[in-house]
Amino acid sequence: MAAEPGEEAGALLTVRAEGHGSCPYTSRVTGAVDTCLLDGTPPARGTACSWRGTGRRAAGTSRTRVSGAPGRITGMTSRIRHVTIDSSDAYGLAGFWSRVLDLPVHEDDRPGDEEVLIEGAGLLFVTVPDAKTVKNRVHVDLQPQDRTRDEEVERLLGLGATLVDDRRRADGTGWAVLADPEGNEFCVERSAAERGD
Repeated sequence: MAAEPGEEAGALLTVRAEGHGSCPYTSRVTGAVDTCLLDGTPPARGTACSWRGTGRRAAGTSRTRVSGAPGRITGMTSRIRHVTIDSSDAYGLAGFWSRVLDLPVHEDDRPGDEEVLIEGAGLLFVTVPDAKTVKNRVHVDLQPQDRTRDEEVERLLGLGATLVDDRRRADGTGWAVLADPEGNEFCVERSAAERGD
């Protein structure tokens, strides 16, 4: 999106987002660099948008921000929508993680689906033809909420995880590296109570 020639901070804002129609919030600028949300919510009290004109954004875009300098757009932020995990059986692997996290698989997902979501965790499982061959570059660290680290490790082993590397120390510190049924590594840390948090 480019600012229209001659536009300045302090002008009137109108934003349109594809799939959302016109943003219902229009505000006079206070002069500072601020944001305007496209989801129908106005900016926080005491703030206002600092760009004038009509912009087009894809559905789900959250905000537009422009510097106080006339016609200069400073950028757009992003958020992590999902962490996607490749698998040979998306529904089966999502079922394992659903039991680990005690969160349901999305109600629309069924066995055989190529994409399966655990919405409450933001985990998306996708069926791919390739098998896992190397160590993960990204992994999750689990912290038990209602039991000790060792009790959680035993529970997860009972669900089908395997112990890959035991980094637990005699003094109670450390962690355990486990793998899910398709070999994706993850760690189990001490609970908040064990850490003294």
